Parts: sequence; structure tokens; C-alpha cells
Amino acid sequence: MEQDYLYLYLCDRQFDAAFDKIDGLARYPWVGSEFANSDCRPLIIGDSHYATDGKDFSQEALEEFKDKESTRGVVNCVIKDKYKGEITWNMYEGLLKTFMDVSPEKVKAFWSKIAFYNFIQRVMGSPSEKSMRKDRIIGWKCLAGITNVLHPTSIIIARIANWESIEVLNQIKDIKWENWIWDDAHKISRTSPAVAKIIIPNQEIPITLIHHTSQGYSHNMWREYLEKRDPQMMAYLAK
Repeated sequence: MEQDYLYLYLCDRQFDAAFDKIDGLARYPWVGSEFANSDCRPLIIGDSHYATDGKDFSQEALEEFKDKESTRGVVNCVIKDKYKGEITWNMYEGLLKTFMDVSPEKVKAFWSKIAFYNFIQRVMGSPSEKSMRKDRIIGWKCLAGITNVLHPTSIIIARIANWESIEVLNQIKDIKWENWIWDDAHKISRTSPAVAKIIIPNQEIPITLIHHTSQGYSHNMWREYLEKRDPQMMAYLAK
């Protein structure tokens, strides 16, 4: 088991007690070991976990995702795959290539620098299953709680459709969003990024929603866009 979870030393657990207080948060976020002490603290958010055996619904996988450490276990597997030079899940392949020229050591550095979790808290039965409004409402409430715990300097959400229900943020104490726009001037393959800023006490945080990083995703074009949108973050993660 120790060998299976070899890379969990890159994960910082100091925030877990605070995460336990966030209503609706089903699994602990991955927080990189260098995240808390850095001036650049990217929070990168995926979309969903899927209870499948790679193709079909799996009750065993569903049970595994009831473990609050399961997102961290997935990240550990991604690092392990890439450190061995193997292809990992499509979403994570696209994600990594958005931020760096992938190599084993850069992958380890990347995960040590960022915080990561999936926006939708309900485990999906298959990749074709769609999230509902109530899923997105819970997602934004969880993001509010996580933001107030971690104080990220940038937020990236890898699914543009999750912008729906963002208005929930303005109903929560000590957080709100402003300046929401569709960035039509930088449309990529007919998809406009969505950008805004999130405001918490003493901090304004740019938030960018990009295309889901799996099928139909051009990591080169989205990387170029993010280099213009958030150059400090991108330079930090490319190292």
C-alpha cells in the first residue's frame, strides 16, 4: 500500500480540519506541499469523478469515491503514471499539457505547486451523465468555502458550463463575484472562455473557465490563451 501511494508526500494535509467544516464537500482537495508558502497559489478545478471500470458503471468504484481521500488517490495515480512515462486519463493528460511540457519531474513539481479538486461533488455513473443545477449550486458553495480556506491567487475551472449558478456566490458571506464576461475576442474552436474575479476579504482573485480538458480540447491553444490571461501563474507552473 505504501508503494501504491508513493507520491502522497507531495500533498499537504494541514487544511483538512477546515475542509471538514465545508458543507457539501465530499472529498478533500489535493493541496500541493509548496502551495501554502508560495506567493503564487493556483487552484485548478476539474469537473467530475466517474464511477466506472473504464467503460461501464462500477459499484466498487462508487464505493471507493466515498473515501474523502479519493481525489488525492487519483492524483497520486496520475503522478505515478507520468513518472513511469505512461499515458494517464484523458482529462489529466490535457490538463498537464495545458500548463507545461510534460516530463516526470515537471509533473511532480506541478502537483506540489497547485491545489486541485473536482467541482461536481456527486459521483457520475458515466462520462455521458450530465450535472444538474443543484450539483452546480453545491459546487459553487464548496468553491466559496475552499477559497476562504486556501486563499488562492488564481482559479481555473476546466468546464465552462459550470458557470451556471455562479450567482450563488453573492448569497454567501465574505465572498462575491464581479466583472463576469464571455471573452468572445479570444474564442477557441467556437468556445469563448468565461472570466470574472472573485472577491474575498483583502483579496481579489481572477477566475477563468476553460474547455473541459479531454475530448475536443486543444491544449496548445488554451495554454496560449492562459499565458496572456494569467502570465504569472503560467510562468510559475511551466518551471
